Amino acid sequence: MNNGDDFDPEEFKARTGQVATRHGRIRLRTQEKRPKKTKVGDEWFPVSYTDMRNLAYVSRNPLIAVLAEIHHLRFKALDKTKPVALSNVALRELGFHHTDKERALKSLEEAGMIVVERRKGRSPLVSILQPVF
Repeated sequence: MNNGDDFDPEEFKARTGQVATRHGRIRLRTQEKRPKKTKVGDEWFPVSYTDMRNLAYVSRNPLIAVLAEIHHLRFKALDKTKPVALSNVALRELGFHHTDKERALKSLEEAGMIVVERRKGRSPLVSILQPVF
């Protein structure tokens, strides 16, 4: 043992089975790393605009088509905070009627995900409150 005045490098050696981590902490090799915790319900996954449009077309679900179009328009917008004008053109290409769009917008508005400003004779302005994907 050391009397305190001399430096002994043997005292600073890691015990068998010890490993230093990136953060300078030491753990035993036998200890497993803890899995990262994720909040339930906060996961998201990347889906392409084309895949969402195809899914809407195949499933005949206007809600999927409206969500895809809203996020596509928001992605293309220069100012992400401004509302986007949602026209009937893209939805008509998928075979949806303007009433289908109105029902989907109403559902999303009731769910608290968007705010819709309806304008007489013009496309509604849609603001996203909670990003969906």
